[in-house]
Amino acid sequence: MASLNLSNCRLNDTSCPQIAELLSQNSTLLSLHLDFNGIVVEGCASLSATLITNASLKTLTLNSNPLTDQGLIYLTKAISHNNTLSTLEMEGCQITQARRVEQIQSTLFKQRIAA
Repeated sequence: MASLNLSNCRLNDTSCPQIAELLSQNSTLLSLHLDFNGIVVEGCASLSATLITNASLKTLTLNSNPLTDQGLIYLTKAISHNNTLSTLEMEGCQITQARRVEQIQSTLFKQRIAA
């Protein structure tokens, strides 16, 4: 399976450890869509821990989840260790640090060019 769409599935922070486990055991998933769920800080922590070691995922969409700035911090740390993720969408995620989001997008763009 190359793409998995779990948008609008009522996922929340308690669902994310299972998703993280799926990512850690899967080397073929390229795209994961988690839009319009209830993922917040704890969910970001679970997903971020797996993103550090995941070497296949290229696209992660988290649009319209209440991630907040704290969730963004977890994702930022993960991205600094991940060389395969090239697209991360976080529109409508209650993030106030627009500058940091721009920096993440710039980092991912550079990774995409280098790939």
